[in-house]
Amino acid sequence: MKKIIAAVLLIASLFVTSCAGEPVTLLSFIDPDADGAVNYGGVELIISSIQNSMSDDETYWSRILSYDTNTVIGEGILERVASIEDKLGVKIGWDTDPDGDATIRMKLVAGTYVADIVSYSAFGAMENFASAGLLYPMTGFDHIDLSETWKYGNANVLEGAMVNSVPYAVQPVSWLGWEPTGISAILYNRELLQDYALTDPHEFWESESWYWDTFESTYLEPQITLDEGDWILSASEKIFWYGLLYSNDVQFVSVNATGDYSVNSKPQSLIEAVQEGLDWYGNHTDIVDLYDDYWTIPDYSDGLAVFTVTTAENAYNGMNEIESSIMPFPCGPSATYGTWRQAFDRIEGFGIPINAPEPDIAAHVISELFEPLDEYLGMTLDEYYRSMMFLTETDADIYAEIIKDVRYDYTFHGGMDLMRAVNNSFSKGIKSKKAANETVETLSSQINSIITEYALPNYDYMYKNFYSLENAD
Repeated sequence: MKKIIAAVLLIASLFVTSCAGEPVTLLSFIDPDADGAVNYGGVELIISSIQNSMSDDETYWSRILSYDTNTVIGEGILERVASIEDKLGVKIGWDTDPDGDATIRMKLVAGTYVADIVSYSAFGAMENFASAGLLYPMTGFDHIDLSETWKYGNANVLEGAMVNSVPYAVQPVSWLGWEPTGISAILYNRELLQDYALTDPHEFWESESWYWDTFESTYLEPQITLDEGDWILSASEKIFWYGLLYSNDVQFVSVNATGDYSVNSKPQSLIEAVQEGLDWYGNHTDIVDLYDDYWTIPDYSDGLAVFTVTTAENAYNGMNEIESSIMPFPCGPSATYGTWRQAFDRIEGFGIPINAPEPDIAAHVISELFEPLDEYLGMTLDEYYRSMMFLTETDADIYAEIIKDVRYDYTFHGGMDLMRAVNNSFSKGIKSKKAANETVETLSSQINSIITEYALPNYDYMYKNFYSLENAD
């Protein structure tokens, strides 16, 4: 955009030189009387999202970008949009497609205009848009500075819509409810914990001693007489295994000192995670229950489990009417303590379709729109967590720490297959008493294939912007 403006001004100045008596007419988005202020001349931009919805009688927008418009935060978004319209000289409209991301993708492929900005939280939507070449790269706009991670998301969040080390969507991570929360965290029933006279895990958080060994020695090894039907830990085995992998900082790609990347499909950290699962579950089947369902937590919801593994957002105050608190997965021996890495399954972001007529203006709107919403919350997001969303301030602090180091798991580009393979292999390993390294060996070929095809092309960006070269081979 700056280059275009500069070229226009140069042409205008040449015109003045040759025709001095004629007035100079600048483009409509230049306001010569406002110290360089931008005015885009009333151009209309449409934001399309399945997060938008009309009222039942279709007379007004009842929901905008996931916020009900009759709430403080929803009204705040509308005020933010109105201020952007006034500041930039644009008109912002809303749209939603009842058929969702599949229809949008077909229209974009056909070259049909659908919107200037699209936002879809459906599984894999933005990732698939990016992979199909249907979005502009987010690296080429003057008004979007991807180093502002508090605004657009860390490199690991951007990875959710990244192709060949280029991010194609950004996520408003400073907005309430737009954090990458589809991750596995430990949730615990405070009442049951007290009934069984068990140590509150928050004590280990405060003393910085929350390790795998801590969990096992404190909650699994002691002889605890449980009430009939109760469990110390009850969780989906799929999420349990993923929690162990990430909490031990399992990395399948490494970079050496010369900057070359390689896939390691059998890292020692993975073998350690498998062995820990064998210890937790295989040695304690009377108090640890792992089942086949995905995110459901029936035992915990029924008050029958002290601990479960679920999404971090389920730790919000009042979840399932159980007095719950949150902890990260305990830290494994190969991880750096305090880096609570976990997986999330999709970017809930905003992208600019490749056939948007004014992509630079759309990028400017995104930049203004993504500013934090503190003025409408009446407090910072951290303060809101502390006072409104969790039982204790410690829960809020833990939640903020957990979402810092999430990693995209390529759910729809092999990640789901890998999760199923991990689950099946680990479960079979437990039942057959197979050694941890043998179980990992059964996964190595699939890991190598998936990581090489989908994740490896993004690692140039990831290592420059997320990983430290101190971890080089």
